Amino acid sequence: MFPFLLLVPAAAALIRSGPRSSRNKASLKESRWLLKFIITCVAVSGLLVLASTISGRSWVDFFHKITAQFTSPTIAGNNVSLARGLWSIGIHDSPLPTLFSVVSLAVLATMFVRGKPRDVFTTLPRRSLILVAATGWVVHSWLNYYSIGVFLLLPALASQQRIGTATAIAAMAFSFTLPEFTDPILSTNPIILTLKLAPYILIPAWLVMLEFRSATVSIRARRWALAICAFCVLITLGEAWRQRTIRTLTTTGLESLGRRDYGRALQQYDQLTMISPRNAWAYNRKAVAYVNQRDYPNAKANFERAVQLDPDDAQIRQNFARFLFMTGNIDQAAKEFEDTHRLVPFDTSVLSDLARARLKQGRKRDATALLTRALELNPADSTISGLLSQTQQDQP
Repeated sequence: MFPFLLLVPAAAALIRSGPRSSRNKASLKESRWLLKFIITCVAVSGLLVLASTISGRSWVDFFHKITAQFTSPTIAGNNVSLARGLWSIGIHDSPLPTLFSVVSLAVLATMFVRGKPRDVFTTLPRRSLILVAATGWVVHSWLNYYSIGVFLLLPALASQQRIGTATAIAAMAFSFTLPEFTDPILSTNPIILTLKLAPYILIPAWLVMLEFRSATVSIRARRWALAICAFCVLITLGEAWRQRTIRTLTTTGLESLGRRDYGRALQQYDQLTMISPRNAWAYNRKAVAYVNQRDYPNAKANFERAVQLDPDDAQIRQNFARFLFMTGNIDQAAKEFEDTHRLVPFDTSVLSDLARARLKQGRKRDATALLTRALELNPADSTISGLLSQTQQDQP
């Protein structure tokens, strides 16, 4: 399936065995075997390229197809990566998947550099298949039919790992009995989604564990590995709690604003900004609460913080500009409206706000041009047409 992916560990092992090959026959035999393996993969890939070209296709088309698969929202429903597993337990927009990708990459790389050189003939093919099965730990989008390495390895493990193999097969069978990945029930029921994803993530973990158990690993290294696993579990649970709390506070904060309970809303948004200090919308809504309490200095400080965190959010910038306009900072408000207009050039509400700022600055001709453009975009808006008529009447 992925000859380039399978070539990576073989090439790494060849480079590692290079300096030793000149010293003993075993290392020389290993290097020759690895070189034959790489040449065979390249030759087979060349034959596939030739066959596809004769049939009217090319590997460029294949890579375009793969790119489309990984970016298509329809096919992405089959994503069985570790990042999707974290998403299923409520961890969204978090650095945790990237952190785990780095840790997973280090673990998988270690799997290939451990072990005795003479074992490469038996370990390299098996570990390469494990790499394919566990690639979903590293990348954030890994489709379920790319995880077939698990099925290829289970028959080979059945004689030595009877209970583990039976458990893995039962887990995959149970996953298949659940609704398809494209079924809407999975997006509304995170528990079912987690159960369906679990075998794709945990079975490769079991296979990697078997590889490390068969290798010579010191007690100290095992303790470090156990500590790292415990740390990963703890930060996953902590991040899941944090994300859940963020969603709860966001909902209750909006409800408090809707009830005009601004004191309660400020308490909730204070907690939200404490556990999510880079949440621009939390600062924006906190500023709205301060505005309704007539606490303009704190409102301005929170609006500025929201804009600083997410300068490309047009709604946040428009809210800040309207606050500046309301408090009499016309020139600064006009500048903010200009920046917002550049972000959303076809938003008629921003055009109208900027036109009002231009009127306050005495620039009626500019205001007329802005309102004319807004009316072209939304001819049915009576507010815009009324303001334009009044502006044209007031012009000398």
